Amino acid sequence: MVPSNSSATDPSKSDELHRVARWKHGLAVPLGQIVAALDLVGDVATPLERERLGPSLQSLRQGAQTITAGLHDLLEGSTEPSPADRAAALKRQIDEIVTENEISCRRTMETLPESGSDALRADLLGLTESLIRLRHALDRPEAAGPGAQSGPRLIAQNEKSSGTMTPFSAADHPGAKLLLVDDDRLNLKVIGRRLERMGFAVITADRGIAGLEILERSEIDLVMLDIMMPELDGFATLERIRANVRWRDLPVIMLTALDDAESTARCLANGADDYVSKPFDETVLRARIDVALDRKRLRDKERRLMERVRAEKNVSENLLHSILPLPIANRLREGEEQLVDRFEEASVVFIDIVGFTLFAATHDAEETVALLNDLFSRFDRLVETQGLEKIKTIGDAYLAVAGVPERVADHAPRAARLALAVHAVMAEFNAKHGIRWSVRIGICSGPLVAGIIGSRKFAYDLWGDTVNVASRLESKAQPDQTLLSAETTALLADDFTIEQLPDMELHNRGQVKVYRLLDNARATPLPSAMTAG
Repeated sequence: MVPSNSSATDPSKSDELHRVARWKHGLAVPLGQIVAALDLVGDVATPLERERLGPSLQSLRQGAQTITAGLHDLLEGSTEPSPADRAAALKRQIDEIVTENEISCRRTMETLPESGSDALRADLLGLTESLIRLRHALDRPEAAGPGAQSGPRLIAQNEKSSGTMTPFSAADHPGAKLLLVDDDRLNLKVIGRRLERMGFAVITADRGIAGLEILERSEIDLVMLDIMMPELDGFATLERIRANVRWRDLPVIMLTALDDAESTARCLANGADDYVSKPFDETVLRARIDVALDRKRLRDKERRLMERVRAEKNVSENLLHSILPLPIANRLREGEEQLVDRFEEASVVFIDIVGFTLFAATHDAEETVALLNDLFSRFDRLVETQGLEKIKTIGDAYLAVAGVPERVADHAPRAARLALAVHAVMAEFNAKHGIRWSVRIGICSGPLVAGIIGSRKFAYDLWGDTVNVASRLESKAQPDQTLLSAETTALLADDFTIEQLPDMELHNRGQVKVYRLLDNARATPLPSAMTAG
């Protein structure tokens, strides 16, 4: 409370009270920022980091409480000693507190472990900036009296205090590339020289358009942008920067001689990371640049991490899709656990290579596997082209199915076309490699069950009598033959050339009708017995 008799009777006393009150107000803002920053540091620090930072944070919190109490008592009570004398004494006390804690913050930054401390480091930089702002407010000459500083002395003290921040820029952001945009060439020269002295690489532009052109062709880490410029002012330049997806996360600090709330709000609303009024305190500017670059580093690290996660996810998904049919892989990824389905109609194709076993016994293992891989890769392409699903390979046997996992009406014609294509590919394969392999193929149509088995090395497989019959037909076929069940033959209508063979004895099925697939187009009528199934 300001004593009323002082201000009413003595104009000089009233002026003194107003100057001290303004000085007190100037200290209150950064002091509040320090208290808020302490809370932020406590939120992001790990238990181990909080234990390590405990003494420093406690000292700073106690210092803030001491300063708050001193400011509260500054204009309270009697007029002796005078408010200016009390302000001078408090100033010396605050100066000691700020100096001690600036050094403590710097040492803490230098000793923080590299891993897991980026967010904490950024908040500590913000805390240090608040300390610097407090010192800057402390040195303003509003509170005239014993110990008050003159203008030149204030500049010297700021330069001295800025030395405590020197390691931050040099250590954390060596060679960071800054784009400085200002239409005043003297500003470009002076500010650019200051930034270079801080350890940054500086590129300058004297127009907003020129700055945008530099961004198009150069990798920039941070933009410092003047507001008052001809042609394209800082606000319009900032809008264009933020409208380009490449620069959306690029840090931008606005520089201006304007010092009004409306300009500040407009800058921040348009996407600026920070706002510095000219003439600026070099130490504060450096701290703001460090904070902005730390944020960029965190965003870049997050982006790289996300790119790595996406790449690894693509690898895992591609691997999953190579093991499982796409619809099944999607269902598994969505969390479905019991993946089993019954299909009333599907066609199973078993393919076995004739001559492979003897070849494997008499040739080099690498050559044998390479040939088998080449052949099965050809089969894979045929399966995809004809619209079937590869289920698995068993040694030199190959299993595919039509109508699973996606139901289709023409499953039997798809299976037949695959078989004919496999015979054609075998001829091309033998001619290329100078060998004489052949295939036996069995096809059966009917109901079956399909699903995933296993919990770790899982596989998508088929079960049922339809699968068994297709396997046994393959084993009964001669080299270069495709045998069809009666159920499959009945579904092929008039689109294929088929001949009926003598009934065959199949394990657990007895005598069954068997047919041989010859071609795509009918050459001779089917025997009447075929249509009976």
